[in-house]
Amino acid sequence: MAKGIGRLISFGVARETTRGTAIAAASFWNPWIDLTLDEKKEFAIDDQSYGIIEDSTNLTQTKQWAQGSIMGNVHDQTFGLILYSIFGTLTSHSAHSGESTVYDNIFNIAESAQHQSLTFFLHDPLSTQDYSYANGVVEKLELSMELKKFISFTASIKALTGAAQSSFTPSTTTENRFVPQYLAAKFALNYSGLQGTLT
Repeated sequence: MAKGIGRLISFGVARETTRGTAIAAASFWNPWIDLTLDEKKEFAIDDQSYGIIEDSTNLTQTKQWAQGSIMGNVHDQTFGLILYSIFGTLTSHSAHSGESTVYDNIFNIAESAQHQSLTFFLHDPLSTQDYSYANGVVEKLELSMELKKFISFTASIKALTGAAQSSFTPSTTTENRFVPQYLAAKFALNYSGLQGTLT
């Protein structure tokens, strides 16, 4: 039997074009610090008396889904999909003033029950089976900023139960990471206020 460690597992993500329809391949493979993605099930239990001492004789599955969390460093490309899912609206602008490859992206809260859905991917090189998880959502997001450390996030995720796939071939994207010294916190009544005098 093959033996290994969890650090060999790769986690991928892609934006769904049709909600609940899995994308074939990950747009990004996210490096991670901590990862859990477990299958969950709920059952209806038959606890009627059948003349025996057991308190239940049967159960029927009523619900099945996948749930877990991912913790990792904030990167300039892959983290955008996490923000898109939790906020729901993305407005992309032209290149930032004075830049040719840096763009301004604004994430706003969508006032709807269905924000952008994602497909999650799980690749384990030691198993004979990989999985994709359609209709994935980010239900909670926490950011952690400490001096002398990379800015990190913890995202609670949910999706449909995993669908078996042939083996994926993960390829990690080269990205920029952030430390607190790179950031500025601004507060204003509206977006235009962030560009001028802060209130």
